[in-house]
Amino acid sequence: MRHTIGCDVGSQGLKAVLWSEDGRILCEVGEPYPIVYPRPAWSEQDSSLWWRAMSEAIPRLLEKSGVSPDDIVAIGVDGTVHGSVPVGKEGHALAPAFGWTEYDSIS
Repeated sequence: MRHTIGCDVGSQGLKAVLWSEDGRILCEVGEPYPIVYPRPAWSEQDSSLWWRAMSEAIPRLLEKSGVSPDDIVAIGVDGTVHGSVPVGKEGHALAPAFGWTEYDSIS
């Protein structure tokens, strides 16, 4: 059977979901990561944590579900985090990702 994985890169963690070919959710896992507040009304995040979270969540998702990697036909990724990651010529992050601030989290 063919399956699809969706990964949502959120502000506080990544959620990975496995769908069946007929659109049923078969399994889901989450992988948290921190937001850093270096000063009031500022938020930052190490963008490498997003990739690490996906690299850890997908194998856990497959193990938990028992689905073979050979049965995955697509992986979709989305993110609703409003922020920017400054990158250099070679595509590496030059600084933490500057995020939108969750005011309730810093009060």
